[in-house]
Amino acid sequence: MITMKDIANATGVSVVTVSNALRGKDNVSPETAQRILETADSMGYRVNAANLAARNLRVRGTRNALPEKPVIGVAIFEFDNMQPAQLAAEISRTASARRCQTLFQQTLTDAENEHSIIDNIANQFCDGLILSSANLPVKDIIRFTKRRPTVLVDDDRPQEQLDTVLSPCEIGSAEAVRYLLDKGHRRIGFVGDGFGVMDDPMRLHSVGGRRMRGCADALSGAGMALTTGQCIDTEWTWEGARSAIHQIGESIRGYDALFCLTDNIALGVIRGLGDLGIRVPDDIAVMGFDGCAIGECFMPGLTTVAVDIPQMASLAVDSVLDRIEGRIGVNEHGRRRIVGHHLEIRESA
Repeated sequence: MITMKDIANATGVSVVTVSNALRGKDNVSPETAQRILETADSMGYRVNAANLAARNLRVRGTRNALPEKPVIGVAIFEFDNMQPAQLAAEISRTASARRCQTLFQQTLTDAENEHSIIDNIANQFCDGLILSSANLPVKDIIRFTKRRPTVLVDDDRPQEQLDTVLSPCEIGSAEAVRYLLDKGHRRIGFVGDGFGVMDDPMRLHSVGGRRMRGCADALSGAGMALTTGQCIDTEWTWEGARSAIHQIGESIRGYDALFCLTDNIALGVIRGLGDLGIRVPDDIAVMGFDGCAIGECFMPGLTTVAVDIPQMASLAVDSVLDRIEGRIGVNEHGRRRIVGHHLEIRESA
């Protein structure tokens, strides 16, 4: 195993300087810190989380023993969005069942905020991290986490270092569109991201990009093409979706079905249609994606692609524990796994 002493010997600095650089301390010059980080990367250095926690405890002057339970940091999107909130709750339950502790923060899909959160988590007593990132390059995630075991959630950017747990974006969206086509709908609108997301290099592997590709694939299989005019771009909030329907106004009646990229969007769409006096599903069918529990409580009940969120939480927690507890070697390639799903058929479509 590569140690800080090995890095110190390779870079010609002290072990203390290496430690400070890996911790992101500002008492190391930027040039030296960069050289140390690049050397650590090339040598495959992995921080020992237990040793780091022990050092932190000694620095704080406490005589308490290390906690028996591993501590997992969890950084995900907004907690007031239904799917991330439900995922956070499932991660908490799963971690508790595995005798783990969790530390939650929300990223708010902001790169600077993600960096700050990851850096703070990495410098606390966290043995590993579950991260839903939208903006940071993978190489920066690895560097900011100080090479702690890290699992990415719904981040399908090409990389081999980190474990990834994904929702079934392409296959689920394709199945949803085929369901609508089988119900006789031919004038389908797609609410969430614009047409260009599928060609945008920055968003190609995002949740929205992958779901839109699934829609396009299903239409292509039916001899149809996804067009710009079918795509209704909106914020991924129910308020934003409701507002988008208001802006379109009566012309929304040109569609006979709307497939929404999230349940949050779908519920906002249903409310927006209701504001215009448009009945769901009699006038326009509406379908969502995520399978959030609250969709069952609405009238009409939301037809949706129900992602196995408990499985997503279980895979994320178990993946990071596999790395923390040594069941998977620190230098083994990351695993890419897609969780299960099913169509939850209710009244809205």
